[in-house]
Amino acid sequence: MLKTSFKLAASAAIVLMLSATSFAQPTYDVNSTSTPPTIDGVVGIGEWDNAAAAAGGWRILRDAAGPTDTDNNRFRMMWDATNLYILYETDLATYRDDNVRDQIRFAYNNINFYFDPDLDDEGNQGTETDPVSGDGYQIAVNMHLGTYTCAMDCSVEHNAVLTDALNRGPVGLSSFSGAYSDRTTGNNLGWLGMRGTQIGTVNGTSGGVFEMAIPWSDFDAPGLDDNGLDPGLNLNGVAPVNGDQWNFNAGFIPEGQNPLLPTWSWHTDPDPDAPNEVFASQPHGVLTFVDAADCVLADVDQNGIVDFNDIPDFVDVLLMGPFQCEADCDENGLVDFNDIPFFVDILLNP
Repeated sequence: MLKTSFKLAASAAIVLMLSATSFAQPTYDVNSTSTPPTIDGVVGIGEWDNAAAAAGGWRILRDAAGPTDTDNNRFRMMWDATNLYILYETDLATYRDDNVRDQIRFAYNNINFYFDPDLDDEGNQGTETDPVSGDGYQIAVNMHLGTYTCAMDCSVEHNAVLTDALNRGPVGLSSFSGAYSDRTTGNNLGWLGMRGTQIGTVNGTSGGVFEMAIPWSDFDAPGLDDNGLDPGLNLNGVAPVNGDQWNFNAGFIPEGQNPLLPTWSWHTDPDPDAPNEVFASQPHGVLTFVDAADCVLADVDQNGIVDFNDIPDFVDVLLMGPFQCEADCDENGLVDFNDIPFFVDILLNP
Protein backbone atom coordinates (compact mmCIF):
# COMPACT_ATOMS: atom_id res chain seq x y z
CA MET A 1 0.00 0.00 0.00
CA LEU A 2 2.81 2.41 0.91
CA LYS A 3 4.64 1.79 -2.35
CA THR A 4 1.42 2.33 -4.27
CA SER A 5 0.96 5.66 -2.50
CA PHE A 6 4.49 6.72 -3.42
CA LYS A 7 3.89 5.67 -7.01
CA LEU A 8 0.72 7.75 -7.16
CA ALA A 9 2.54 10.72 -5.59
CA ALA A 10 5.39 10.53 -8.09
CA SER A 11 3.01 10.24 -11.03
CA ALA A 12 0.94 13.15 -9.71
CA ALA A 13 4.05 15.30 -9.38
CA ILE A 14 4.96 14.57 -12.99
CA VAL A 15 1.46 15.47 -14.17
CA LEU A 16 1.55 18.76 -12.27
CA MET A 17 4.88 19.69 -13.80
CA LEU A 18 3.69 18.78 -17.26
CA SER A 19 0.92 21.34 -16.84
CA ALA A 20 3.15 24.11 -15.49
CA THR A 21 6.15 24.16 -17.80
CA SER A 22 7.74 27.33 -19.17
CA PHE A 23 10.41 28.30 -21.64
CA ALA A 24 13.93 27.20 -20.81
CA GLN A 25 17.21 27.49 -22.64
CA PRO A 26 17.69 24.42 -24.83
CA THR A 27 20.09 21.72 -23.74
CA TYR A 28 21.75 18.94 -25.69
CA ASP A 29 23.53 15.81 -24.47
CA VAL A 30 26.82 15.17 -26.27
CA ASN A 31 27.16 11.41 -25.94
CA SER A 32 30.51 9.64 -25.93
CA THR A 33 31.40 7.28 -28.74
CA SER A 34 33.94 4.53 -29.21
CA THR A 35 33.55 4.59 -33.00
CA PRO A 36 34.33 8.02 -34.47
CA PRO A 37 32.50 9.01 -37.66
CA THR A 38 34.23 9.47 -40.99
CA ILE A 39 34.39 13.19 -41.74
CA ASP A 40 33.34 13.24 -45.39
CA GLY A 41 29.92 14.95 -45.51
CA VAL A 42 28.17 11.59 -45.90
CA VAL A 43 26.09 10.13 -43.07
CA GLY A 44 27.26 6.54 -43.13
CA ILE A 45 25.09 3.73 -41.83
CA GLY A 46 25.30 3.62 -38.05
CA GLU A 47 28.18 6.09 -37.67
CA TRP A 48 26.06 8.67 -35.79
CA ASP A 49 23.88 6.17 -33.90
CA ASN A 50 25.62 6.95 -30.60
CA ALA A 51 24.56 10.61 -30.84
CA ALA A 52 21.45 11.96 -29.17
CA ALA A 53 18.52 12.84 -31.40
CA ALA A 54 19.04 15.77 -33.75
CA ALA A 55 18.55 19.21 -32.18
CA GLY A 56 16.11 20.89 -34.57
CA GLY A 57 13.19 23.26 -34.13
CA TRP A 58 15.36 26.33 -34.65
CA ARG A 59 13.71 29.75 -34.49
CA ILE A 60 14.44 33.22 -35.82
CA LEU A 61 16.70 34.98 -33.33
CA ARG A 62 15.68 38.55 -34.07
CA ASP A 63 11.92 38.02 -34.26
CA ALA A 64 10.54 35.65 -31.63
CA ALA A 65 7.01 36.19 -32.94
CA GLY A 66 8.08 35.55 -36.50
CA PRO A 67 8.43 32.35 -38.53
CA THR A 68 10.16 29.23 -37.37
CA ASP A 69 13.02 27.79 -39.36
CA THR A 70 11.70 26.45 -42.66
CA ASP A 71 14.87 24.61 -43.75
CA ASN A 72 14.96 22.04 -40.93
CA ASN A 73 18.41 23.06 -39.71
CA ARG A 74 19.62 20.60 -37.06
CA PHE A 75 22.75 19.17 -35.47
CA ARG A 76 24.01 16.12 -33.64
CA MET A 77 27.22 15.75 -31.61
CA MET A 78 29.46 13.09 -30.10
CA TRP A 79 32.83 13.08 -28.37
CA ASP A 80 35.76 10.90 -27.42
CA ALA A 81 39.14 11.46 -25.81
CA THR A 82 40.46 13.11 -28.99
CA ASN A 83 37.73 15.10 -30.72
CA LEU A 84 34.37 16.80 -30.60
CA TYR A 85 32.29 15.55 -33.56
CA ILE A 86 29.53 17.65 -35.12
CA LEU A 87 26.99 16.67 -37.76
CA TYR A 88 24.95 19.56 -39.18
CA GLU A 89 22.16 18.89 -41.68
CA THR A 90 19.71 21.11 -43.52
CA ASP A 91 16.96 20.71 -46.10
CA LEU A 92 18.11 23.88 -47.85
CA ALA A 93 18.42 23.06 -51.55
CA THR A 94 19.96 26.21 -53.10
CA TYR A 95 23.71 26.87 -52.96
CA ARG A 96 26.20 29.07 -54.76
CA ASP A 97 28.43 27.31 -57.27
CA ASP A 98 31.19 29.92 -57.63
CA ASN A 99 33.45 28.02 -55.21
CA VAL A 100 34.76 31.03 -53.33
CA ARG A 101 38.06 30.23 -51.63
CA ASP A 102 39.04 33.18 -49.50
CA GLN A 103 37.67 34.79 -46.32
CA ILE A 104 34.20 34.00 -45.07
CA ARG A 105 31.31 35.76 -46.78
CA PHE A 106 28.56 36.18 -44.21
CA ALA A 107 26.18 37.32 -46.96
CA TYR A 108 26.41 33.82 -48.48
CA ASN A 109 24.96 30.65 -46.95
CA ASN A 110 27.04 29.87 -43.87
CA ILE A 111 26.83 27.71 -40.77
CA ASN A 112 28.06 29.20 -37.49
CA PHE A 113 28.99 27.48 -34.24
CA TYR A 114 29.69 29.19 -30.90
CA PHE A 115 31.42 27.44 -27.99
CA ASP A 116 32.14 28.64 -24.46
CA PRO A 117 33.76 25.93 -22.29
CA ASP A 118 33.08 28.31 -19.34
CA LEU A 119 36.29 27.39 -17.55
CA ASP A 120 36.12 30.70 -15.70
CA ASP A 121 32.63 29.98 -14.30
CA GLU A 122 31.15 33.15 -15.75
CA GLY A 123 28.07 31.11 -16.49
CA ASN A 124 25.33 31.67 -19.03
CA GLN A 125 24.34 35.09 -17.77
CA GLY A 126 22.53 37.73 -19.74
CA THR A 127 18.94 38.49 -20.57
CA GLU A 128 17.11 38.67 -23.85
CA THR A 129 17.06 42.46 -23.78
CA ASP A 130 20.53 42.96 -22.32
CA PRO A 131 22.81 40.22 -23.67
CA VAL A 132 26.22 40.11 -22.04
CA SER A 133 29.25 39.62 -24.25
CA GLY A 134 31.05 36.61 -22.84
CA ASP A 135 34.03 34.54 -23.88
CA GLY A 136 33.76 32.16 -26.79
CA TYR A 137 34.99 30.50 -29.93
CA GLN A 138 33.21 31.07 -33.24
CA ILE A 139 33.62 28.88 -36.29
CA ALA A 140 31.82 29.79 -39.52
CA VAL A 141 31.98 28.04 -42.88
CA ASN A 142 30.28 28.95 -46.16
CA MET A 143 28.09 26.22 -47.62
CA HIS A 144 28.79 25.91 -51.37
CA LEU A 145 27.33 23.58 -53.98
CA GLY A 146 29.20 20.31 -54.24
CA THR A 147 31.52 18.11 -52.18
CA TYR A 148 34.45 19.55 -50.25
CA THR A 149 36.80 18.22 -47.58
CA CYS A 150 39.60 19.59 -45.47
CA ALA A 151 41.84 17.33 -43.43
CA MET A 152 43.82 20.02 -41.60
CA ASP A 153 44.44 23.78 -41.46
CA CYS A 154 40.80 24.47 -42.24
CA SER A 155 41.03 28.09 -41.08
CA VAL A 156 41.56 30.09 -44.25
CA GLU A 157 43.37 32.78 -42.28
CA HIS A 158 46.08 30.38 -41.13
CA ASN A 159 46.09 27.73 -43.82
CA ALA A 160 49.67 26.70 -44.48
CA VAL A 161 48.98 23.68 -46.65
CA LEU A 162 45.94 23.91 -48.91
CA THR A 163 46.56 27.37 -50.34
CA ASP A 164 47.39 28.69 -53.77
CA ALA A 165 49.70 31.49 -54.94
CA LEU A 166 47.17 34.09 -53.76
CA ASN A 167 47.07 32.58 -50.25
CA ARG A 168 43.50 31.41 -50.74
CA GLY A 169 42.16 28.51 -48.75
CA PRO A 170 40.50 25.23 -49.72
CA VAL A 171 38.05 25.52 -52.61
CA GLY A 172 34.48 25.64 -51.35
CA LEU A 173 35.45 25.95 -47.69
CA SER A 174 35.68 29.69 -47.10
CA SER A 175 35.77 29.96 -43.33
CA PHE A 176 36.27 32.09 -40.26
CA SER A 177 37.58 31.10 -36.86
CA GLY A 178 37.94 33.47 -33.96
CA ALA A 179 38.00 33.59 -30.19
CA TYR A 180 36.92 36.65 -28.31
CA SER A 181 36.33 37.95 -24.82
CA ASP A 182 33.85 40.58 -23.63
CA ARG A 183 32.39 40.93 -27.10
CA THR A 184 30.29 38.91 -29.56
CA THR A 185 32.42 39.05 -32.73
CA GLY A 186 36.02 39.08 -33.84
CA ASN A 187 39.26 37.41 -32.82
CA ASN A 188 40.63 39.68 -30.09
CA LEU A 189 42.26 36.71 -28.34
CA GLY A 190 44.36 35.90 -31.40
CA TRP A 191 43.21 32.29 -31.74
CA LEU A 192 45.08 30.45 -34.50
CA GLY A 193 41.97 28.56 -35.47
CA MET A 194 41.23 25.10 -36.80
CA ARG A 195 44.70 23.68 -37.34
CA GLY A 196 43.80 20.07 -36.58
CA THR A 197 40.09 20.28 -37.43
CA GLN A 198 38.63 18.10 -40.18
CA ILE A 199 35.67 19.16 -42.33
CA GLY A 200 33.59 17.31 -44.91
CA THR A 201 30.52 18.78 -46.59
CA VAL A 202 28.16 17.74 -49.39
CA ASN A 203 25.51 20.23 -50.56
CA GLY A 204 22.99 19.81 -53.35
CA THR A 205 19.36 19.95 -54.36
CA SER A 206 18.39 17.39 -51.69
CA GLY A 207 19.92 19.41 -48.86
CA GLY A 208 23.23 19.86 -47.13
CA VAL A 209 25.41 17.78 -44.82
CA PHE A 210 28.34 19.18 -42.85
CA GLU A 211 30.58 17.04 -40.65
CA MET A 212 33.39 18.34 -38.47
CA ALA A 213 35.89 16.87 -36.01
CA ILE A 214 37.53 19.41 -33.71
CA PRO A 215 40.44 18.11 -31.61
CA TRP A 216 40.45 19.30 -28.02
CA SER A 217 43.94 20.67 -28.69
CA ASP A 218 42.42 23.21 -31.10
CA PHE A 219 40.51 24.84 -28.23
CA ASP A 220 43.62 26.70 -27.09
CA ALA A 221 42.85 30.43 -27.40
CA PRO A 222 45.49 32.49 -25.58
CA GLY A 223 45.26 36.01 -24.26
CA LEU A 224 43.48 38.07 -21.63
CA ASP A 225 40.12 39.78 -21.60
CA ASP A 226 39.64 43.56 -21.44
CA ASN A 227 40.07 43.43 -17.66
CA GLY A 228 43.40 41.65 -17.91
CA LEU A 229 41.92 38.36 -16.74
CA ASP A 230 42.21 34.90 -18.26
CA PRO A 231 39.03 34.40 -20.34
CA GLY A 232 38.91 30.72 -19.43
CA LEU A 233 38.79 29.16 -22.89
CA ASN A 234 42.02 27.16 -23.07
CA LEU A 235 41.46 23.43 -22.57
CA ASN A 236 45.19 22.62 -22.75
CA GLY A 237 44.23 19.66 -24.93
CA VAL A 238 42.24 18.00 -22.14
CA ALA A 239 38.90 16.42 -23.08
CA PRO A 240 35.77 17.13 -21.00
CA VAL A 241 34.55 14.56 -18.50
CA ASN A 242 31.11 13.17 -17.84
CA GLY A 243 28.74 15.93 -16.72
CA ASP A 244 30.81 18.89 -17.93
CA GLN A 245 28.72 21.64 -19.50
CA TRP A 246 29.55 24.21 -22.17
CA ASN A 247 27.53 27.17 -23.37
CA PHE A 248 26.78 26.70 -27.06
CA ASN A 249 24.78 27.99 -29.97
CA ALA A 250 24.45 27.22 -33.66
CA GLY A 251 23.07 29.50 -36.33
CA PHE A 252 22.63 29.40 -40.08
CA ILE A 253 22.67 32.57 -42.18
CA PRO A 254 20.85 31.99 -45.46
CA GLU A 255 22.07 34.04 -48.40
CA GLY A 256 20.59 37.51 -48.58
CA GLN A 257 18.56 37.03 -45.38
CA ASN A 258 20.95 38.06 -42.65
CA PRO A 259 18.21 39.49 -40.40
CA LEU A 260 16.39 36.14 -40.52
CA LEU A 261 18.94 34.13 -38.60
CA PRO A 262 17.67 30.66 -37.62
CA THR A 263 19.36 29.63 -34.38
CA TRP A 264 19.17 26.73 -31.98
CA SER A 265 19.07 28.96 -28.87
CA TRP A 266 17.04 32.09 -29.52
CA HIS A 267 15.90 35.10 -27.52
CA THR A 268 12.26 34.83 -26.51
CA ASP A 269 11.76 38.58 -26.22
CA PRO A 270 14.34 40.42 -28.33
CA ASP A 271 14.94 44.09 -27.70
CA PRO A 272 13.19 46.08 -30.49
CA ASP A 273 15.94 48.68 -30.15
CA ALA A 274 18.67 46.09 -30.76
CA PRO A 275 17.79 44.53 -34.13
CA ASN A 276 21.35 43.35 -34.74
CA GLU A 277 21.62 40.91 -31.85
CA VAL A 278 23.89 38.09 -32.96
CA PHE A 279 23.73 34.41 -32.26
CA ALA A 280 26.77 34.75 -29.96
CA SER A 281 24.81 37.01 -27.56
CA GLN A 282 23.96 35.45 -24.22
CA PRO A 283 22.09 33.55 -22.92
CA HIS A 284 23.07 30.48 -24.92
CA GLY A 285 22.00 26.88 -25.04
CA VAL A 286 23.91 24.30 -23.01
CA LEU A 287 25.87 21.20 -24.04
CA THR A 288 26.25 18.42 -21.47
CA PHE A 289 28.96 15.86 -22.10
CA VAL A 290 27.72 12.37 -21.28
CA ASP A 291 29.90 9.31 -20.93
CA ALA A 292 27.64 6.38 -21.83
CA ALA A 293 29.48 4.18 -19.35
CA ASP A 294 28.34 6.48 -16.56
CA CYS A 295 24.64 6.67 -17.52
CA VAL A 296 22.35 5.77 -14.58
CA LEU A 297 18.70 5.30 -15.49
CA ALA A 298 16.34 7.80 -13.82
CA ASP A 299 19.22 9.89 -12.41
CA VAL A 300 18.18 12.67 -14.74
CA ASP A 301 19.75 15.46 -12.66
CA GLN A 302 22.99 13.43 -12.76
CA ASN A 303 23.85 13.90 -9.09
CA GLY A 304 24.41 10.20 -8.44
CA ILE A 305 21.13 9.72 -6.55
CA VAL A 306 17.76 8.59 -7.91
CA ASP A 307 15.07 10.41 -5.95
CA PHE A 308 12.12 12.78 -6.28
CA ASN A 309 14.52 15.60 -7.19
CA ASP A 310 14.94 13.90 -10.58
CA ILE A 311 11.28 14.48 -11.48
CA PRO A 312 11.62 18.10 -12.74
CA ASP A 313 14.56 17.21 -14.98
CA PHE A 314 12.75 14.14 -16.27
CA VAL A 315 9.74 16.30 -17.17
CA ASP A 316 11.98 18.84 -18.94
CA VAL A 317 13.57 16.13 -21.09
CA LEU A 318 10.19 14.53 -21.74
CA LEU A 319 8.67 17.78 -22.99
CA MET A 320 11.55 19.67 -24.54
CA GLY A 321 14.38 17.21 -25.08
CA PRO A 322 16.99 16.74 -26.21
CA PHE A 323 17.53 13.03 -25.70
CA GLN A 324 19.15 12.10 -22.39
CA CYS A 325 20.03 8.49 -21.67
CA GLU A 326 19.06 8.79 -17.99
CA ALA A 327 15.49 9.67 -19.01
CA ASP A 328 15.17 6.80 -21.51
CA CYS A 329 13.95 4.49 -18.79
CA ASP A 330 12.50 1.85 -21.10
CA GLU A 331 15.81 1.90 -23.02
CA ASN A 332 14.28 2.02 -26.49
CA GLY A 333 16.30 4.99 -27.75
CA LEU A 334 13.47 7.52 -27.25
CA VAL A 335 12.23 9.67 -24.38
CA ASP A 336 8.45 9.78 -24.48
CA PHE A 337 5.39 9.19 -22.33
CA ASN A 338 6.06 5.44 -22.39
CA ASP A 339 9.06 6.12 -20.14
CA ILE A 340 6.91 7.50 -17.30
CA PRO A 341 5.92 4.19 -15.65
CA PHE A 342 9.47 2.86 -15.97
CA PHE A 343 10.85 6.09 -14.46
CA VAL A 344 8.45 5.83 -11.52
CA ASP A 345 9.33 2.17 -10.96
CA ILE A 346 13.06 2.92 -10.93
CA LEU A 347 12.40 5.91 -8.66
CA LEU A 348 10.80 3.59 -6.11
CA ASN A 349 13.31 0.77 -6.64
CA PRO A 350 16.64 2.50 -7.40
